[in-house]
Amino acid sequence: MPFEPLGTDEKLPQGAYPRGSSAKNLEGDLMKGCAGIAVGSVAVMIISAAYFGLPGLHEIAGLQRGWLVALGPAVLLGFILTLTMGTTGGTAFLGGSLCAETFITIQLIRIDLGRQPQQTDLPKPEWDALWIWAYPLIHLAVVIALLALAFAIRGWIRSKNARAAAR
Repeated sequence: MPFEPLGTDEKLPQGAYPRGSSAKNLEGDLMKGCAGIAVGSVAVMIISAAYFGLPGLHEIAGLQRGWLVALGPAVLLGFILTLTMGTTGGTAFLGGSLCAETFITIQLIRIDLGRQPQQTDLPKPEWDALWIWAYPLIHLAVVIALLALAFAIRGWIRSKNARAAAR
């Protein structure tokens, strides 16, 4: 048979892998990473979908509802994802948040078309045009700050566990 195993894999002694090494379980690590990206995608969907479904985004109160409905649950999910999955979860959520901020910017630009004199059927936004760019940037700053906090907490927990194991 032309595709038989060659039998050339190096045999390693039983204790050759360091404690906590994932070299033995590559498939499990890959599935863990894929699950982290999938959960991060759900968080991004929460952020993006809320801004396309919330009524009254042309009002300041509508933008505040966006913070509560979209950013709150999504950041909580991203925070938990970063604590549990580490870099995989954090980067999945951060990358997805960048995409969500793009969608939010596009939605705010669409709403801002109500300022045009020829657009009589669209409501005029109550907020200043500066918010088209500032609002998503503030969103992103909150996401980055909470991800940094999650990484700091994760590092503190790991160092505490390492000190306890060394005793």
